Amino acid sequence: MDQHSTQVYMDRWRAHLMAELRRLQKSLGERPSDEFPYTPPSTNGRSSPVCKSEPRSPGRWAVMGPRTKVAVFGATGRSASSIIEGLLESPTDFDVTAFSRPCSFKKPQSMSYRSRGIHVLPYDLKRPNQDALISILRNFDVVISALGLDAILDQIPLATMVKAAGVGRFVPAMYATCTPAVGVEDVREMKEEVLNHVKKIGLTYTVIDVGCWYEGYIFGLRSSQPQCAPPTLPFGGNVIPGTGDVPTAITSFRDVGRWVAQIVEDPRTLNKMVFAYGSVLTANQAFDVVERLTRGKGDRNYISGDHLLTTIFEARTAMKRGEACEMTLNKLHSAQSLYSYGFRGDNTPWNAKFLGYLDARELYPEFRTISFEEFTGKGSTLVGKEKANEEGDREGVEVLLSGQTNTSTSYHMLRPVDLSSERRMRHSNDSSITPSSIS
Repeated sequence: MDQHSTQVYMDRWRAHLMAELRRLQKSLGERPSDEFPYTPPSTNGRSSPVCKSEPRSPGRWAVMGPRTKVAVFGATGRSASSIIEGLLESPTDFDVTAFSRPCSFKKPQSMSYRSRGIHVLPYDLKRPNQDALISILRNFDVVISALGLDAILDQIPLATMVKAAGVGRFVPAMYATCTPAVGVEDVREMKEEVLNHVKKIGLTYTVIDVGCWYEGYIFGLRSSQPQCAPPTLPFGGNVIPGTGDVPTAITSFRDVGRWVAQIVEDPRTLNKMVFAYGSVLTANQAFDVVERLTRGKGDRNYISGDHLLTTIFEARTAMKRGEACEMTLNKLHSAQSLYSYGFRGDNTPWNAKFLGYLDARELYPEFRTISFEEFTGKGSTLVGKEKANEEGDREGVEVLLSGQTNTSTSYHMLRPVDLSSERRMRHSNDSSITPSSIS
């Protein structure tokens, strides 16, 4: 290792130690220190140096670690907005750059970032020559993807560029429910294609899933925050799969970014999958909390497994015939997600461990999440089915129950030919289900 490489390594190691120090101080209620090593406060009101044989010398020991440079792709999406806010609020000194598609470069979200001093750069992953982008990415320590569903597979060339640039960590766009890799949700299979490519090229990665978002767990629940407004299922408002008694992990929109900021600075999460969540509740329990805190009463729209499986079968049949439209894909993805967490019980911490995830609540026991009660008590209300349906018809549905939404997402851009390929039909356990076979 040459002198320059050694210095870079030592600088990054000091930065890591400083981040751990600040995290410890914050958990102890102390003011974060900018010096290293750290002198703990003395109980007698006097400071005692860490090394008693040598007096503490700020001039000698003051070391400010280099800022961790983070690139966030898909900057105008909902996931990205939470991630960027989480990075900026973190005690770790992140230097954040947002990357936005040219068509979104002048959107209010991008302009808001620039007004706050955040660099916003355009990108186009479909260009044949990406030397310029690779050159830019060499300046970053971490690349976080928050691309929408219309661009999931665009992460494959992005990962290749990240590898070529020598970036230390890549975070693919997941931030959704915990499900098996194949055979349950088509969207998950597409994400697994990206992850398989990441592993194939030897790119260091971290997968972060967060369960269902509070904002979308009970459809018909409306938040006072416009950016957190949940999507609406084609099945109507206030949807509850089955009897509503299957537990599932859920997370606040705001906590998604806070979790990401915590995880990407931790060397223990390199080449790992992490499941980060706020609460574990059944749909009925969540509905009870909403009714109790908002003093409202909404209709609970229970949907049977037969209904969901029939919807999946009909959507697959339409796709196989080439008759799929935006609403067809919408129904397919929504039905698959509801069936996964509402009947199979995939989206739980214990199932995540079985699938190989690390539990973020065990990694960071001091991390305080926003509880579902706190979220519900801050302006969320119940709306009836008619209003939810009316708003859904007007706004359209962006994505799955996970809440991973990008306002520019269109389902007709999800390339139905990819979703209905022989490989997907062969791996999906729902593809063989017919209405007559449903018990």
